[in-house]
Amino acid sequence: MPRPYLQNVSLTKIIKDKFFNFFTIAPDQCWNWQGDMYPQGYGRFALPAGSHIRAHRLSWIIHNGKIPDGLLVCHHCDNRRCVNPKHLFVGTAKDNYLDARSKGRHSHGENHGSAKLTNDEVRAVRALIKCNIPIRAIGRLLCVDAATIRRIRDGKGWIHIGALKVPE
Repeated sequence: MPRPYLQNVSLTKIIKDKFFNFFTIAPDQCWNWQGDMYPQGYGRFALPAGSHIRAHRLSWIIHNGKIPDGLLVCHHCDNRRCVNPKHLFVGTAKDNYLDARSKGRHSHGENHGSAKLTNDEVRAVRALIKCNIPIRAIGRLLCVDAATIRRIRDGKGWIHIGALKVPE
């Protein structure tokens, strides 16, 4: 949820000076935030009147100006503590997801925290579908909803797992 009072941070000299005290500038390297941290690993900067902003977002505002509405400040370097403006870019949630996925940082398949199936079970699902076993029966067998099996069948889920080759 956007916080407009953080979007238009008044960049006084005091805020800028305080900000630059929390990291060391190193050319072409991450500028690791040394101040307060959010539990997710992002730097946390205290603003006047008790509000806070993520340090990398404040870095973007200081170096590039306002963050466009609806956009995130993302890290090319994948280091949540980094506030180096050369390592930051603005993008949508989808841009951030695609960036993570392209670098292999997006958990999917059996490594996803809410996965109900293993990679081998998905291969078995594909084999059972090829054998014309009803989708609901496969779902009951594996204790998952038929919609999950349909997503596998339709290529909308578990697409990173190749189909099991069924002997002819």
